[in-house]
Amino acid sequence: MSDHPETTDSRTIAMSRTAVLQGVRRRRVAYLDITYPDGRKVLHKVADTAVIIGRTEDNTLTFPYGNVSRHHAKIYSAAEEFVVEDTGSTNGTYVNGTRIAKCILRQQDLIQVGDTRMVYSEREELLQ
Repeated sequence: MSDHPETTDSRTIAMSRTAVLQGVRRRRVAYLDITYPDGRKVLHKVADTAVIIGRTEDNTLTFPYGNVSRHHAKIYSAAEEFVVEDTGSTNGTYVNGTRIAKCILRQQDLIQVGDTRMVYSEREELLQ
């Protein structure tokens, strides 16, 4: 059989999705759909390093509001889970309306820091 299209063999080979994706590497990627108090919306991809949330400019995500501590909370990956942890803030960090110290995040969890709301989501992405 030739590698060229001149061949008269027109059979199609069926492959399962598993066979096609065998050897393709994937990873879970987390996103925060952020809604600011003024109504602005931003989608933030959570990187491989921790996301530090707070009022001052040295944070990954800066929420410059009086009810947000200088270093309020962090989101990070631990044991194949994403976790949100309050870092000793004055006004607390909330997940789905409950004040937390540390919490494993699940799809569509609502995180609140001050008056800023973030909806957590994750999806699998193919590695190049």
